[in-house]
Amino acid sequence: MTWGGGGASDKLVFQRMKLTLESKGQQLLADYFVCLGKTLGFARKGRPNEGDLVNARKWAAKQANNYEKSMQNLFLQ
Repeated sequence: MTWGGGGASDKLVFQRMKLTLESKGQQLLADYFVCLGKTLGFARKGRPNEGDLVNARKWAAKQANNYEKSMQNLFLQ
């Protein structure tokens, strides 16, 4: 998720998205990646930056690894 960083707005967006998906029978993981995004004007100019992208890739790799492990455990039962 990327957002302008206004207070707890990331948590509000997450909660709304979670409720929307759950109403459609889907699930949203509680572990999500947060990255400040560029806002209108000069605030946070240059975001997301290369460091943010590196961190996003690490987070995604961790999620993929956790998913793979959970699938292996499912089939081993």
